[in-house]
Amino acid sequence: MNFYKLLILCLVLQFNASCVLLGQNEYPEAKVIVTVLDDDGKPVSDADVTIGFQPYGGYSKWQVKGKSNKKGIFTGENKTGSGVWFSAEKNGYYEGSAGIRFKKQNKLLNRWEPYPSKITIKLRKKKNPVPMYVESTGVIPLPFLGKPVGFDLEKGDWIKPHGKGEIADFVFIKKLEKIGDKEKLSYLLTFSHPLDGIQEYVTKKIFSNSQFKWPYDALLEGYQKTISEYKIYKIRVIERKDRPDANYIFRIRTKTDKDGNIISANYGKIVGGFHFSSDDGIKFTYYFNPDSKSKSLEFDPKKNLFKSDKTFNP
Repeated sequence: MNFYKLLILCLVLQFNASCVLLGQNEYPEAKVIVTVLDDDGKPVSDADVTIGFQPYGGYSKWQVKGKSNKKGIFTGENKTGSGVWFSAEKNGYYEGSAGIRFKKQNKLLNRWEPYPSKITIKLRKKKNPVPMYVESTGVIPLPFLGKPVGFDLEKGDWIKPHGKGEIADFVFIKKLEKIGDKEKLSYLLTFSHPLDGIQEYVTKKIFSNSQFKWPYDALLEGYQKTISEYKIYKIRVIERKDRPDANYIFRIRTKTDKDGNIISANYGKIVGGFHFSSDDGIKFTYYFNPDSKSKSLEFDPKKNLFKSDKTFNP
């Protein structure tokens, strides 16, 4: 390569490097004060805090990491795009995370406002994580149309003779009705014992940024005997009543004394609702606590009683 070509190449490389540097410098500055608290609102010291100051597209080197102090506070600053995310974790707690998006930029000082910004992350204590049967079923066909079919959560299958299950924890009934030139496909979920049931659980706002979004123990009241969902088709879905993003808590295998008082039951949860297809399939993700003396909804991810390679949150 002759001298002039080498000189031009050097100038081009220098120009590109300057552009990259300039591009980074164009990002406004942000300063964030993160406060880490526990369930009771007390400071959590020595928590690992990560602040993701990232340009559009993101680079890990723009992250700032450190430990919260005795007041639960960690402060970080860097140049960033309009979005910043945060996470905090510590042994004995569930990870917490959050994010903010800046809307106001001080162009004179080239920084995001407010400066500094303040955010609180709550870490929920791990109280009683237990082994559970946890599974995402995938689409499983219902053996019958118009007849009840039991599903055993411990076996992960329909009850015999349609599968290897033995106890009808969930009982599904699939119906297909003609409505003029339309078809209505519906599923009814019911239970074997009068005191078994299910109820929708709406995540509380204070838990929304936690890895564990549930109550520690299952609720004792409010269970419904049935839930029903449907879709109406012509060529495609034209009307639907289903909750594919709902979460539920259930009670099954309920036993009572001679006076009707509950003496034992099994509890669990459904994450992400029930999904059913236009043919004959239904799928759902469930957590089943096999200990009839425990109401815990905290799953220990290292103790899935199904031998599964899948990873599930607590």
